[in-house]
Amino acid sequence: MNILHIAENYTSGGFETHLRTLSQSLNKEHESFFAFSNFEPVMKNPFSDKVATGFHFNLDVSIKDFISDVEELLSLINKNRIDIIHAHPFHSLIPSFFAASISQKPLVITFHGDSSFNFIWTPVQSILFYQCLDMGIGHVFAVNSNVLKYLNDNNFKSTSSLMLNPIEIEVNIAQKERNNTSNDLAIVSRLDDDRSEGISKLLKKLPYLNFKNIYIFGTGSEEKELMRLTKELEIDDRVFFQGHKEDWLDFAKEKCLAVAGLGRVALEAVCHNMPVILIGKTSSPVGLINEDLFQSLSENNFIGDSLYLNINNADINHLIERLHDPSFIPIQNSNIFSDFDANNVCSAYIKTLQSQQSREITELMCIYNDLKTIEDQNLPFYYTNETFHLLRKYLERVTLNPLIKSYYILSNYFRKEIDIITSYHYSVLRSELKQVNNKLELLQKKQENIFSKILRKLGLKSTK
Repeated sequence: MNILHIAENYTSGGFETHLRTLSQSLNKEHESFFAFSNFEPVMKNPFSDKVATGFHFNLDVSIKDFISDVEELLSLINKNRIDIIHAHPFHSLIPSFFAASISQKPLVITFHGDSSFNFIWTPVQSILFYQCLDMGIGHVFAVNSNVLKYLNDNNFKSTSSLMLNPIEIEVNIAQKERNNTSNDLAIVSRLDDDRSEGISKLLKKLPYLNFKNIYIFGTGSEEKELMRLTKELEIDDRVFFQGHKEDWLDFAKEKCLAVAGLGRVALEAVCHNMPVILIGKTSSPVGLINEDLFQSLSENNFIGDSLYLNINNADINHLIERLHDPSFIPIQNSNIFSDFDANNVCSAYIKTLQSQQSREITELMCIYNDLKTIEDQNLPFYYTNETFHLLRKYLERVTLNPLIKSYYILSNYFRKEIDIITSYHYSVLRSELKQVNNKLELLQKKQENIFSKILRKLGLKSTK
């Protein structure tokens, strides 16, 4: 079976590790190919010559570039004799929807978290997103149960199942030695805005914890801000930013007493006999992952915010003492990891793919052909009236799902009231909002710096 994976970006993070492990763990009779807008692996290219790049998977894509993307996908499908398409939203989903229908290939997708729903901005995009879920997708893989509940509650026609992160499992985990003499901690995470709040809350606890050195593995948009925070907290002499490193786990196992992280990082470390302090995306540290907590987290991709738990400074210091005891092993039963074993995950994955059938949607082909006849091909695909009218002309009449019908009704009403927000106006609005947010953030940081300086002059320490 030849599988075409389609996504916007491939850089570094949990998604990239998930995709790499999944594709490399398949049996030899199954081959994976890839299409990305942006392909910038931090380490060596793991996919050899099986990667196509340069697509325009973004919100501001023109009709011309949207058509170009679909044509290029169709070419890849034919050239590589693709049997099934696997899309990984955000903006790669809609071109995949068109390419799968036109080529008459089955389409499956993976929602890698709640944020997979957060990229929908325009009425055209909303309608196509939900039409895709209802008409175009054979199966939805989801990494947490919240997504499955949402899909089931809205009665979409596609089937769905939980997809666990594939991990190369260590055997005889309870017998594996760990470094119980260290007082160092490894924090491992993307340092982006969707993770930085939880990391900040852990950093603010460090002045009161008995860890010695802290090594932070990861990169992202908030790295400089986190560096600034360590200076403000006066812990920058023992916090070391390591950047992205593929061998972070080897380092942690040799040098550190424990790992702090969430998501795939937490799972990988636990499966290698490392004690893991679970941190939240936005919440304070949740606690040490033991067998009970592992079971609770397994259906939520090891994101602990929804558990509404937290561990205080005294509890963490007590935990540090316990971890120095070599007989203390948070998880004794290695059998609970078997569901995450890459071989088991891939076996279930291929079984699901083999059961899929193509969905030829003639209405989608009509929309695609009519798009080519629009005079101004530079119009924004997701904003323009021309695209919306094609959706109404061909898809609305075959839509039965109440949620999707409501999108047509609401979109049509607002368009009558305000015509349509053009690409230019929309881009200007987004740009202005971003500038305002940036100014507010800078102002807040200046206020915090002034407040910290005043406290230091008074000989006091911030309790934030």
